[in-house]
Amino acid sequence: MLLPMVALGVPARIIFLVAIISKVHSLLSHTNFDFRLWPLNWVFSMAELHRWHHARDMRQANANYGATLIFWDVLFGTRNLPEADISKSELGINEPESVPGGFCDQICMRITH
Repeated sequence: MLLPMVALGVPARIIFLVAIISKVHSLLSHTNFDFRLWPLNWVFSMAELHRWHHARDMRQANANYGATLIFWDVLFGTRNLPEADISKSELGINEPESVPGGFCDQICMRITH
């Protein structure tokens, strides 16, 4: 996201501001803190919307790909915000034992598969 801004000559202070906002947003969208944005979920991908992307049920998880803005998901019909709340037990990997424990092992698994 930042590389095109650098290539276009955007001032460093603006790039820094965008980077900070992006990182804070990412942190907030992955929290278990329950806050609701209602109509803003048509614009931003916050926790209420983004947690469905991490659902164990792939019919629910195959959605909400937008990291910050949900524009493309709305455009392509992949935005998903069901009426029901999702519990923490319904999030994550179906087979956690299939994920290697170490960082290097995870990277090597990603490369070889």
